[in-house]
Amino acid sequence: MDWAGYFEKQFSNRPWKIMFIEEALEDLQSLDASVVEQVAAGIVKVNQNPLPKRLGGYGNELGKDRETGDLRPLLYIKYLDIGIRVIYGLEESGQQKIMKIIAVDLRAEKQAYRAAARRLAKA
Repeated sequence: MDWAGYFEKQFSNRPWKIMFIEEALEDLQSLDASVVEQVAAGIVKVNQNPLPKRLGGYGNELGKDRETGDLRPLLYIKYLDIGIRVIYGLEESGQQKIMKIIAVDLRAEKQAYRAAARRLAKA
């Protein structure tokens, strides 16, 4: 399924546009279909208000870590039952607001956070 197109078309009327970097889209597509549905549902929910919890949103803030470095101001969505984390950033430019998905990976051994750190370093 074309998940990037799905999010773009289904949620184009929302204040925050959902955008995937290429690697994050590959992460999503590599998951089992039942897991993808759960992850997609979580992204849709958080997209209603992707701001950090301290500002009234659904996002969990990332911080500094010796292994992954400084991942502020990125946020994450956690899926306790399936052990997945979605790492995303928020970008605002004028009227355009973007919820950019950076990584979709396992929480185990900080895989999602490491992937996000690698991808930020390349950018």
